[in-house]
Amino acid sequence: MSIPSSRWPAEIEAIARCAAVAIAAAGGAVLAGCSGFFPGAPLIPIEFQSTPSGAEARTSMGQSCTTPCSVSVPAPEDDFTVSFTRNGFQPMTIPVRLTRTAGSAMTPPFTSINPNPVVAQLQPIAPSLRRLKRKKPPPPPAQ
Repeated sequence: MSIPSSRWPAEIEAIARCAAVAIAAAGGAVLAGCSGFFPGAPLIPIEFQSTPSGAEARTSMGQSCTTPCSVSVPAPEDDFTVSFTRNGFQPMTIPVRLTRTAGSAMTPPFTSINPNPVVAQLQPIAPSLRRLKRKKPPPPPAQ
C-alpha cells in the first residue's frame, strides 16, 4: 500500500514535529540529570578548635557552634572571619581566606578555605587592678 504523494509532506511534517519534541524532551531530561552532579551552592565543612575548649565560634556569616565543632556553610563569595568567645577569656577573631579553582566541562568549580581547622588560643582576662591592690593593714592599736 502506497501513500499518495499529496499526503506525504503533511505526514513527514508531523513525524518531524514528533521527533523534535522527543529530542527536546530527552535533552531536557539529560540536562536535568546533570544538574545533580554539580549542585549550585556547595557546602563547605569548616572545623573550629580552641584552647581551652568550650568557646563559641561564630562566623561573620552567622553560623556558630561550641568548640571543638564543625559547621557546613554555603561557599561564600568573599573571605570571612571567625570570632571565638568564652567567659573569662579575651575574644579572638581569625581571618579565613578563600581560594577558588575554576571548573571545566568535566569538573565542578572548587572552593577551599585556609586555615581549616580554624584554631584559637584564647588568653585569660587579666584581673583588674582593683582586685590586685592590697588592703592597707589596720593601724597598730593605740597604747
